[in-house]
Amino acid sequence: MDIPGGEGSAATTYINGVVYGQDSSSKDWYSWNGSQWTLYGANLPAQNPTILTTTSGGSITESNGVVLTITSAGAIQQNGVDIP
Repeated sequence: MDIPGGEGSAATTYINGVVYGQDSSSKDWYSWNGSQWTLYGANLPAQNPTILTTTSGGSITESNGVVLTITSAGAIQQNGVDIP
């Protein structure tokens, strides 16, 4: 499992102020609290979010101006810096 280290992610999204990352192996979703990843579960909250994948390109801008991306290697980034 790679999400707790912030790499090896399959996808990322931002819902109601929370960053979520999907583990590429288990397909489980994890939420980011600013310092660590926590298992959320197999499904996201009931929303219709923009989901970025390692091949989709693009970005998500949070309400505070932070820009989220995911690299082709599966690293989720905030403002171009890997989330640890």
